[in-house]
Amino acid sequence: MFAATAAGKLLPPYVIYKSKHLYDLWCEGGPAEALYNRTKSGWIDGNTFLDWFQRVVVPYCRRIDGKKVIIGDNLSSHLSPEVIRLCELNNIGFIFLPANSTHLTQPLDIALFAPMKKCWRKVMEQAKLKSKSNVFDKRFFPAHLKDAIHLMVGTLDKDIKAGFDKAGIQPVNRNRVLEMLPSEEDQLDEVDNEALINDSLTAFLKEMRYPEQIEPAKKRKKKLNIPPGRSVTSKDFETSEENSSEEEDEPEGMNNDSSDNSLPSLGVVEPEEHNVENEDVENEDVDDEDVDDEDVDVEDEKQIEEGNWVQVNFQYDTGVKTFIGKVIEKLSSDRFMGSFLREKPSTKMKNVHVFPDVPDITEFKKEQVSKFLKEPTSKRGRYFFTEM
Repeated sequence: MFAATAAGKLLPPYVIYKSKHLYDLWCEGGPAEALYNRTKSGWIDGNTFLDWFQRVVVPYCRRIDGKKVIIGDNLSSHLSPEVIRLCELNNIGFIFLPANSTHLTQPLDIALFAPMKKCWRKVMEQAKLKSKSNVFDKRFFPAHLKDAIHLMVGTLDKDIKAGFDKAGIQPVNRNRVLEMLPSEEDQLDEVDNEALINDSLTAFLKEMRYPEQIEPAKKRKKKLNIPPGRSVTSKDFETSEENSSEEEDEPEGMNNDSSDNSLPSLGVVEPEEHNVENEDVENEDVDDEDVDDEDVDVEDEKQIEEGNWVQVNFQYDTGVKTFIGKVIEKLSSDRFMGSFLREKPSTKMKNVHVFPDVPDITEFKKEQVSKFLKEPTSKRGRYFFTEM
C-alpha cells in the first residue's frame, strides 16, 4: 500500500502478506521505515487499515500545522469510529473519489504506478536471471521492493507531483477532469468515449457540470451514504446509528449489502482475544505476582502521561469491568486515549495479558483510573504486571 503527498513525498510503504503469521525474514532488507503486516486474504481490511492510519498517516500529519486531507478510492469500506476520531483529533479530512474514476482522479494511478511497475519488472527480470527460477520466497520481497523504489529516485517526486497536477488537485483546477467530459455538442466516437469514461463517472461529472439537467433521483434510505468529494465526521456515524434503529425489523436472511460509498454499520464489538499459542512458560524468568487490588487515589498523582500503564474501570449494564491499558494519547487534562489488553488465561501463571488482534482503543477519563501500574515485563507478546 502506497501513499504520497502533493509535495512529492512518498510515505513509508505498507506491505501486507497473505498469511496467518508474520515472520522476521519477511520484514528485513526493505525500504526505510517500511511496515509489514499480514491477513488471511492478503488484502487490506479494517484492522490493517487502522494500523496503517495510526502508524503512517497520523505521525506524518502531526508534524504539519493546519488542515490535512486524505484523498483516495474505496476508503469508506475500511473506515471505523477510531479512524474518524483520529482524523478529528489531528485535523484530517477524508475525501472519497468517484467510483471507477481512478484513471482520471487518483494521482498515483495517473502518474506513479506505471513507472513503478516498469521498475518492478526490471528488478524481477534481474532476479530471475540470477536465481534461474520464477518462484520467490517472501523473504526476498522487501529487498526487491527496495530496489524497485531505488530505481525511481531521480524521478519519484516529479512523478508524484505530476499525478496531483493532472488530477487537478494540486494546484486546484477542477477543469482538468471536467474538460475530459464531452459536451452535448461534441461528436466523439462511441467506443472511444466509453473507454475514456464509464457510465457511473459520466453521471457524476454531468451532475457537476450540468446540474440543471439532472433530475433529482429518489434515493433509498441507507445506513450512511458518503458521496464522492465530501469529508466524513463523527456526526455521520450518529446518523448511521439512528438509521440502523429504523431497520431493525428487517427479516432475517435479507441481503443488506451496502454500496461502495457506504460506511459499515456501527456497534460496540468486543475484540476477539489474541491467539497466543500454548507454550511452555514454566521456566521463564517472569514475575507472576498478582496486581495489587488496593486502589490508588488518582487525584493525588501529579498527572497521567502518554506511555503510562493504568487500570481503568468501565461501567456496563451488567456492572463495572476493569481493564489494563497503556495511555497512547492525552486529549485534555482529564481525558485520555488508551490501548487496552485482554487477560490470557494460563494454568501456570497469573496476570498474563495480551493485546487483542483487533485493537481496543478507547477513551477514558481520569476519574475512571483506579490504579497506576509499573512497566510490565514483556515476553513473546505477553505482558506480566507487578504491583505499583
